[in-house]
Amino acid sequence: MQMQSEWLYAEVGKLVRQARKRKGLTQLGLAQALDVSRTSVTNVELGRQHVQLHTLYLIADTLGVDPRDLLPTLGGHGSEAPTEVVVPSDLTEEEQEWIQNVVSSSGE
Repeated sequence: MQMQSEWLYAEVGKLVRQARKRKGLTQLGLAQALDVSRTSVTNVELGRQHVQLHTLYLIADTLGVDPRDLLPTLGGHGSEAPTEVVVPSDLTEEEQEWIQNVVSSSGE
């Protein structure tokens, strides 16, 4: 399970980085907009810092994207994604359900 969780956060980080660059923001610019350190943004982008759900929404809003755009899709485009959705167990049940619903609907 740990490997799949690591994959999830690494992929979220890549998507955050791509969206930040499309927006033309530096890591420092995003950090200032979110009122966090640049190191925190770096760690999110590298998958080393787990993004809380409310923070994912703030990042998405700041970058002008839908929060779903910051979640990886499973199984397509040659990705090495796990075949099942693995949701971190430290999230609330509501957060886990939301992630399951988003990931499930992305394959439709």
